[in-house]
Amino acid sequence: MTTQHTTIDSRKCQTLDDFYKTIAKALAFPAHFGNNLDALSDCLSELSNSSKIEITDFDFFLIEESDTTRNNVLDVLQDAASRHNLNVVVS
Repeated sequence: MTTQHTTIDSRKCQTLDDFYKTIAKALAFPAHFGNNLDALSDCLSELSNSSKIEITDFDFFLIEESDTTRNNVLDVLQDAASRHNLNVVVS
């Protein structure tokens, strides 16, 4: 089984809107992706178990958002990683 490796550049994800656009494009989310945490969770749950998502330049990740918003997004990513055997890496 081949691992699908996707890199998300945090320099392009300084706002939540930018993050949603970037991850939706990178992971080919469906057109009806709702740009919210529930929709993110749903779309991540549909990825292959062999998927790897790497978030680079993490110091810039959602830097223009509140800590609460950033932590909520990270919680969804962590939940998807544990529930669906995804590999989420930050660097």
